[in-house]
Amino acid sequence: MAFINKPHLDLEFTDAAHIANLGVIDRAIRKVILTIISSMAVLPNRFLVKLDAANDYFKTYQHPLGVLRLTVESGANFGEEKEGKHFFKRLIHDVPDCFVKLNLSAEPEWRTATVKNNRHPEWNETHDVLVTDHEQLLEADIKDDDTASDDDIGLGTISVKQLLLAGGRHDLPLAHKGQPTDGKITLHGEFHNFVPDATSFTSGEASGDKILGLVSVLIASVRNLNGRRQDLKPSVRVYWGEGVWRTAIKTDSPGFDIENPGFDQAFKIPILAGMFPGPPVKIVLMDGEDEKGEAEVSLEEVLGAQDLALQRDFDVGNGVIVKAAIWLRGTKIAE
Repeated sequence: MAFINKPHLDLEFTDAAHIANLGVIDRAIRKVILTIISSMAVLPNRFLVKLDAANDYFKTYQHPLGVLRLTVESGANFGEEKEGKHFFKRLIHDVPDCFVKLNLSAEPEWRTATVKNNRHPEWNETHDVLVTDHEQLLEADIKDDDTASDDDIGLGTISVKQLLLAGGRHDLPLAHKGQPTDGKITLHGEFHNFVPDATSFTSGEASGDKILGLVSVLIASVRNLNGRRQDLKPSVRVYWGEGVWRTAIKTDSPGFDIENPGFDQAFKIPILAGMFPGPPVKIVLMDGEDEKGEAEVSLEEVLGAQDLALQRDFDVGNGVIVKAAIWLRGTKIAE
């Protein structure tokens, strides 16, 4: 279960909490709630409801679709006030120092550099983002870089699908506090599908932060743990290079088999230039903060698996088994 995009919250505080309706407090509360929801149940994050205990996580996990190579080209008509809200700025002929913040659902935010003193800035900056659903909304938030606080210039949204159907380039109109403005921003998007082919890893695209592929590590379950049930606190860590990821830590509870816990969690590792083949993937069984065993898998071994997907019961020692899968995906430009 997941929201494709961040939901909108309509909050109204009553009685003694009425003070929270003040703008600053309302925005702060709204931000906290949306951050929690996004971290759990806004794509690419999902809230798992396992209706069948025998469900095969490897078959039901939904992998990312591909990479959107997004270029913020330019903007126009920024900060041209028609009304007197910013009279002082108009009086001193203040020209905005513009930058763009880009968001795609719950993916990490990205921002451009600041172009100073320009109502028609040009950036021509490119960034890759992972796409899980073509209906995900790309949000462009244009700001005026000020010392005290960044002023809002305009906000525009477009779905990945709409951008691609427009031929990959679109002049996105901007709104400010819900009202249309003369401002616009020009975006260009190029979509690359994930495919079971490693050619893109060594394609020579060695510049910038281009995503050349993806390593997905799926941790399904652990079997045959030993120890006092009330003391067991199993989890699984995944290491690749300097990156470290960890599943939830499980504890004993009624109806839960702590000796054979299920995790059903996935970790996505974008492959950039120079990262492949890299070090082996380490799968480490944890009990609390203590390491109890590990297994290593080289990406060359994954390359030799059918469809570049290695699914196996990994023996981490003492008869304990970690059921995990490692997938490799390259990129291919969509036609």
